[in-house]
Amino acid sequence: MNSEQSGFTLIEVLCAASISVVVLCAALGVMMQVQKTGSVLEMRAAARTEAERAVLAISRELGQASRSSLSPLPGTGIRYKIAVDADGDGTALDANGAVEWSAERVIQRDVDDANHDGIGAEQLVLLNGSQVTVLANGLAPDKNSDGAALQPGLWFESVPGGARVVVRTQRTTSPGRQVLTEELAETIVVRNP
Repeated sequence: MNSEQSGFTLIEVLCAASISVVVLCAALGVMMQVQKTGSVLEMRAAARTEAERAVLAISRELGQASRSSLSPLPGTGIRYKIAVDADGDGTALDANGAVEWSAERVIQRDVDDANHDGIGAEQLVLLNGSQVTVLANGLAPDKNSDGAALQPGLWFESVPGGARVVVRTQRTTSPGRQVLTEELAETIVVRNP
């Protein structure tokens, strides 16, 4: 009779199982970190996209504005007028050659929920008479939960020949986790006197 049997002892099986559990836990940890990093990158990109969207819309609007119609700056909103074809003759000039100006337009936070969508101050809107256009969402708050002032999510400053705008947007990676803020600034040359 042969007393030598091949196989694994209980201790060898337990050691192999323990090593397998450690390797699987490490792999799971790496996968969770990759997922977290992906979420952060996705939210940062979303915040950056909203800031770019806001600055592009503001640049388009203020590029058409009249310098003389710009509201006093600095401030968290801006009022202005643009040249329009008010009489429908195909140009923004009246019969006497004078520029036809629009009613006052306003770019600001939607603090009064002018478009009645329930979002409010985190939206950037263009108010043009009774028409409300959302330019961007996710503006960073001007105050924290304690009421202390923060850097404003929307800021306009006067510069020679136009205005400088700073837009700060925020995204949260998941409820109560990491808040990501993106800031974009642009100097806009106002073409009309």
